[in-house]
Amino acid sequence: MANKKSVSVIISAYNGEKQIESAIKRVLSQDYTGKIEIIVADDGSKDNTAKIVRKFKNVRLVGDGINRGLAVNLNSGMKAAKNEIIIFMHQDLKPIRNDWISSLISPFDDPEVICVTSSVVIPRKIWEKFEFWHKVFTVKELKGVNYSIGGSNGMAYKRDFLIKVGGYNETNFATAGEDCDLRYRIKDMGKMVNLKTLIHHLEGSHRSSLKKQFKKSFQYAEAHGVLTRMHGRKNAGLKVMALRTILFASLLIPFVNIFGLLALLVFSSASLVHIIPEIKDKRLFLFPFVNLIRNFYYLVGFWKGFILGKQSWRWNA
Repeated sequence: MANKKSVSVIISAYNGEKQIESAIKRVLSQDYTGKIEIIVADDGSKDNTAKIVRKFKNVRLVGDGINRGLAVNLNSGMKAAKNEIIIFMHQDLKPIRNDWISSLISPFDDPEVICVTSSVVIPRKIWEKFEFWHKVFTVKELKGVNYSIGGSNGMAYKRDFLIKVGGYNETNFATAGEDCDLRYRIKDMGKMVNLKTLIHHLEGSHRSSLKKQFKKSFQYAEAHGVLTRMHGRKNAGLKVMALRTILFASLLIPFVNIFGLLALLVFSSASLVHIIPEIKDKRLFLFPFVNLIRNFYYLVGFWKGFILGKQSWRWNA
């Protein structure tokens, strides 16, 4: 029976003193009747995260006190896990229902299933507290994001399978891209199940400035470049990024530059169709220009990752 499978819940943490206690308590409140162990993988937090975790007698704390990046941190949790199924979640996730773990484990009744994913949503009452540009760039998460298989946000894996494939790629990815890389590596090895079971993504900081959003964009862009270099056609980004590069390059050519700029502004305005219904603010008229700069920033990060073959940017370190 699925509810007899033993489970290791790994909570990845970094400077999570404001969230880690709530995350642990939500796992402890689950109605799952099988054996559960909770492991907090602390990536060298500089705050009181470790101190708070140690208050829970049945929660294991792993980490060497050094900030090594998400991929290394996730793997440290994986190596410490002892049970059949591993569930990964970040410190700022909150399962909505008490049967979340049960829902994730149930599909493993099918022996061919290797991975199960949750659907993640930012609660509106939390989203409303975000700064303006943070709201703008996270609108889509209001309706729920079904994270890619291979991720580490509300995902469940067979432990033996995950160890067999080497876990997350620590060599090429520090803080982003390790999830998609794992997906590309395992996608043909077994069944992957996408659930509609929701968990709340509370986001680490409600006051993420535009500058931080740009840095985060660069982080993801760098990972995108590495993934495109490593997995080729499995990642459809190269043609799109090549087109963006041509458009930005056209800005240097007299007479042609006006058409290039117009095309870039149209491209940068496309996501307004999702934003306008949720945000009524005069500052939105700046969005095409802000997003244009953000797209250029993303482009630089993409080519950096593609050329060097390594994601190393840590925007919050």
